[in-house]
Amino acid sequence: MSEAQEKKDENQSKVVGYSKTFAELEELSVLIDYLVEHYGLASQTFAGLPRELERYGIKLVDEEHTIDNENFLIEVSRVHALNDLIIEIIKANEDYTYFTWRDNVKEYLKTIAKLASIWKVFRTTEFPERNVKTEQFHEPLKAVEDELRKIVLGIIRHAYNCREPEDEEGCCDDEPEESDDDPGYDEEELEEESDEA
Repeated sequence: MSEAQEKKDENQSKVVGYSKTFAELEELSVLIDYLVEHYGLASQTFAGLPRELERYGIKLVDEEHTIDNENFLIEVSRVHALNDLIIEIIKANEDYTYFTWRDNVKEYLKTIAKLASIWKVFRTTEFPERNVKTEQFHEPLKAVEDELRKIVLGIIRHAYNCREPEDEEGCCDDEPEESDDDPGYDEEELEEESDEA
């Protein structure tokens, strides 16, 4: 090992929190912590990814209108619509903090990573409109669509359980609000007390 490399390693080891065994999974874990802390950021950060793939799909169909290219565009459009739905649910605050749960954020990131791997093929291929064969993406895109649909259903299930706190305790951070009809005292006890007086 060269003297410069040894010095570099020595300097890195002095950095607080640095470890040579700091694996990629641990780095991903820290990223998930950040995204959980900044609730809703995970979905909004990657909002442009399906949109960009959809633009590629439109170019492909314009360049060469084949069944494979058309299917690619249709599938990417479905993925885009599902991702937009997730974002709109979060913006409307109707997901009951679904993305403050680490496992939910992790599953979403894994799904988006599959989509990003398709995007990378287009970004690294010269003249993708002519040189990318879209039939190779049918299965991966279908898998992404299925996983995003599961996330949407997971949000619905989570929201339903949060609306029924007696069915699943502790599912939401917020305590259920008390009904406006509840006067805060027992009317029968009050009547008994007034009778005794």
